[in-house]
Amino acid sequence: MMQRNSSILVLAMIPVALSVGACTMEADDSDLLGASDDPVDRGGDLPGPAFDRGVLQVPPLDVTLGNHGLATNPLRCDTYRRGEHGHAQDATVYLSAPSYNDGASDNISAGEIEQRKLALVGFDLSDLPRGVEISKAELGLSQAWTDRESTIRIHPILAAWDENDVTWNSFEEAYEPEEIASFQTVLGEGHHVVDVTDTVAEWRRDRNRNDHGFVIDTAGKRHAFWSSEHSALEHRPYLRVCYRVHGTLPPPH
Repeated sequence: MMQRNSSILVLAMIPVALSVGACTMEADDSDLLGASDDPVDRGGDLPGPAFDRGVLQVPPLDVTLGNHGLATNPLRCDTYRRGEHGHAQDATVYLSAPSYNDGASDNISAGEIEQRKLALVGFDLSDLPRGVEISKAELGLSQAWTDRESTIRIHPILAAWDENDVTWNSFEEAYEPEEIASFQTVLGEGHHVVDVTDTVAEWRRDRNRNDHGFVIDTAGKRHAFWSSEHSALEHRPYLRVCYRVHGTLPPPH
């Protein structure tokens, strides 16, 4: 008789335990948000990822999953800029001083008035993994002060060069005559970003073309842009490359 009563007592306690557990879980959930922070009570939205009554809604990742649910070709972006990642170089070459090297100034110049100049920028992409698919590539330039709005043209460079010894004579205008991008300068200072995806994708198809870079040119008054020697990182030229890796994913830089 005593054994039977013990069994009945245990069964009677189960709903009480479940009820206590449910109360404990609700209290913990309330503690996480706080009474005043509950988006339902507050009547507003939390910044960042949305909450739905305590359920975190995470935006989908831009990845492709393999047979075992592992990311096989996620989108990755690297910014090539001196002091940030990779090797970058730049220089100005002068028609009027064809043997002069100007690869150490804090600015690069382009223009035709008084003396024709070409600005050169280059980035070494040799550390990009083999077999990547280039999704996007953007060239960023910071414009020094100017009082004129002009069209700036971007051309791919066709031959290797080095900022420490390149001159007008050694460079020999080795760039594509057809521009691949252009932009308008603004009064004062400014920052400009142009799309160079097709050119960078072509470099990746030719493993011998990793660091040729771009010519910056304009017809008319001289315009200057900050170089990789500028003291502020954000003013230095950069090349941002976004790509997908097929196969084994290398470690991030």
